[in-house]
Amino acid sequence: MDTLRQARRVAICGDDFGMDAGIDHAILRLIQARRLSAASCMSSAPGFAARGAELLNSGADVGLHLNLTERLG
Repeated sequence: MDTLRQARRVAICGDDFGMDAGIDHAILRLIQARRLSAASCMSSAPGFAARGAELLNSGADVGLHLNLTERLG
């Protein structure tokens, strides 16, 4: 039973990184504070190019937020 408990991991993910400077700042601070362990990125959003490298260097797990219903830009 102890081995099973040790193998479990829960990821707490911040959503929409790149969408807005305020969202990006909050996600990065929460990762630093170890309150978030992951973030989903909107790579086509306006702020991703400016702040994406900082997220990638944060040590958090990173994924893509696929938006199939809205066009950005």
